[in-house]
Amino acid sequence: MRRAGADAIRAGLFVAYDARSETYTHMWMETRRAMLIL
Repeated sequence: MRRAGADAIRAGLFVAYDARSETYTHMWMETRRAMLIL
């Protein structure tokens, strides 16, 4: 579970650095917030 979370964060960081897609960055932020809550 922890490994899957780390992979998700890495994927999220990769997407967040892709300034071409605000939507994906927003989705990552929402997912990250949900992960912090869980």
